[in-house]
Amino acid sequence: MKRQGRWIAVLSLTLFALCGAAASWGGPMLSSAAVTVAKADQKQVPSISERVSMLWVLAELSGERKFNTTITVQGSFQTTAEDWKDERNEWSVAIKHKESFVEVTEHGRTVYRSHYGTSSWEGDILLFREKDGRAYYVVTIKGAANGGMKQSVEEADRLRSLLTAGGFENDWNATVQTETNLKRDAAWAKAELAIKEWGSANPLDIYEDDRTISASYETSYMGEGVAMKEGHANLQVAVQENGITGITRISFGTPLISGEY
Repeated sequence: MKRQGRWIAVLSLTLFALCGAAASWGGPMLSSAAVTVAKADQKQVPSISERVSMLWVLAELSGERKFNTTITVQGSFQTTAEDWKDERNEWSVAIKHKESFVEVTEHGRTVYRSHYGTSSWEGDILLFREKDGRAYYVVTIKGAANGGMKQSVEEADRLRSLLTAGGFENDWNATVQTETNLKRDAAWAKAELAIKEWGSANPLDIYEDDRTISASYETSYMGEGVAMKEGHANLQVAVQENGITGITRISFGTPLISGEY
């Protein structure tokens, strides 16, 4: 049965909130992803691999340690209360997922969660049904270091291929994070310098408070994006300084940051 997805920004943010924040992992200090990203032609970066590799390069140019990658694959499909159990099983079969699901109550709703992965990456699955008659799913894949990044991309590609073949429309977001001892403003200046080094980057919106700066950009090198009032955002950058530890976390996401920054 063909499923038709309905993706809007508010829905994505709701799903990301349910998934929670990304964990931090250790990573390399020098640019190993730069080999994947050719600076000569940055007008289109269509594949997940190329776009995540570019995020990794930006992170290496901006941060110092604890590089980690988070990719989310999400979508929705029509279902009924009577068919919900069978539809969940059908969805699991479509992605060849063999681990069991645990029924839990979160934020007043019944959801189903499952965990899987390897030594290089971890995968968490969230499934739930809303009153609008649609079921929503989010698969969050977190990879450690450069090897984990590459294998996370492979898993995201595998999932999207199987979901598409099964008639489940899907979308994705990716985030690469790093840390620095620089203060908020200095970290932001360094991140901005990195994103402008690879091509044009037009800011579409900016959020700022005492500890955080976040902005969405329409760049010439990150491929297709999300429609916004002022353009199409295909890169989001955020820096957040921890007032207690003094450590600043830098996040690069495409088209937008997945989860918390």
